Amino acid sequence: MSDLLLLGVAFVCLVGGLRADDGVTSSAVIQRAGLTVDWFTHSGVGINGGLADWQINVDENKPTTFFTLEANNFRERISQNTLNSFGKPFGVEGAREYLQVRSEVLKAEFANDGVEDVEIKISEYTLPQTTIYTLGSNAVVSAVDADTGETKWTSSIGDPRLPSIGVAASNDFVAAINGLMVYCLEASTGKIVWSGKCRFAPSTSPEITETAIYVPLLNGRLESFSLEDKGQNSQVLVSSGISTARPLVTDYSVSWPNSKGRLTVAGLHTQSKGVAYQLISDDAIMSATAYSDGMFYVTSLDGFVYAVNEPRGVIDWQVSTGFGISQSAILLNDHVYVINSNNEMFKLIPESGKDAPGWEQPLQNIGSYVGAGKDNMYVLDSVGDLCVIDQDSGAILSKVEIGGVQSVLPNMISDRMYVVSDRGMIQCLREIDSRIPFFHSNELVEYEKNGGKTKEDEVDDPFALPKKGGENLDNPFGAPRPQDNPFGGGGNAADDDPFK
Repeated sequence: MSDLLLLGVAFVCLVGGLRADDGVTSSAVIQRAGLTVDWFTHSGVGINGGLADWQINVDENKPTTFFTLEANNFRERISQNTLNSFGKPFGVEGAREYLQVRSEVLKAEFANDGVEDVEIKISEYTLPQTTIYTLGSNAVVSAVDADTGETKWTSSIGDPRLPSIGVAASNDFVAAINGLMVYCLEASTGKIVWSGKCRFAPSTSPEITETAIYVPLLNGRLESFSLEDKGQNSQVLVSSGISTARPLVTDYSVSWPNSKGRLTVAGLHTQSKGVAYQLISDDAIMSATAYSDGMFYVTSLDGFVYAVNEPRGVIDWQVSTGFGISQSAILLNDHVYVINSNNEMFKLIPESGKDAPGWEQPLQNIGSYVGAGKDNMYVLDSVGDLCVIDQDSGAILSKVEIGGVQSVLPNMISDRMYVVSDRGMIQCLREIDSRIPFFHSNELVEYEKNGGKTKEDEVDDPFALPKKGGENLDNPFGAPRPQDNPFGGGGNAADDDPFK
């Protein structure tokens, strides 16, 4: 018993003791929006640094059990991965036993203060392992547990005097770019596995898969570094302009936008590697592509939203919002939301591009998306105030001044909202009643209900959504090219481009 008490001495609860100047704003302020601070932590960017980039990764193959101890206004949360005072994870049984000991200590403390009949509640739940990876302008990469705020590791890369471009993460590896160098780190430890030099200056955030790291370049090309050969023989996919946003990698393709208004799509399968087709808009595409059910949702400075059928290579629909769009489309609860430069938010039906019922007129004075719960959406308005919006009607339910937001990590997976202050503090916000994360997709809901296990008759990946858009989805990029098939790839002839 005494040994377990010793293990708990070093544990610091991140939820308690929040000061108004620690994060973006105080709990008292955001409570007026129906929210509370779940946790906060420093991003490790340094005193004079800033946050260059961050990305969230969900690893469904590593379920994590969380434990919460609550008594009156006291709340303490740990997980099986929380480190004890010896630097080792508690484990499931260890964490459970530790909180039992903590409950006895709390009873004694309350009794000493003259508080009797205190109800102490211990709860536990299982979630997929979710991690936020950050890259500071000081060339420091950090891994933060997205559910507890605990910093897992920090690792220095490259030269802090050189620009830090971006970071990306898969279940096993993390990619980070500093100067001309791309670094591959172990996701579990932050150890640098290898590094490689890009052929041209990188322009924006990379993407990483189980097999490769994809780096957008200032000359519009996309350079891929194979994980198998530790980046020794990189390959280049050709496009023009300047690559402007993080690439998107699906089961079948990799795509990336550029400053000339092109979304270039290339196949991943051996027999179809190389550029397959391009979407050509009338102005630059500055944001990353959103993707769901075999459809690309592309926004452009020409003011249009394009729904591109991935396997067929055609535009299913396109809708003008009247003003340029520099933010990615938001895919949430079977709808597509977009915000244009006139601070208007549109809610569209993904199958047709038509306005959703009740949203025939766009919402005004909307700046950027923050997150969403079961019924409400949270956005920043054009001056940075936090607004609560009813998802069905679009009615603005409340507004609070929060200030100090440097960056927002859009989260369309769960109802947790992540914001960074201008001093590098990461704050996790949630709805007051949402003690356990709510997942927006049915697959994630079932995952949580089943204690981190999938149904035996379903696919192993609870995050994999069914694909739509064509009959040959098992290998849409591998079939021989008929005359009207835009996936033949790479030619300069006009009829090779179905979007011209």
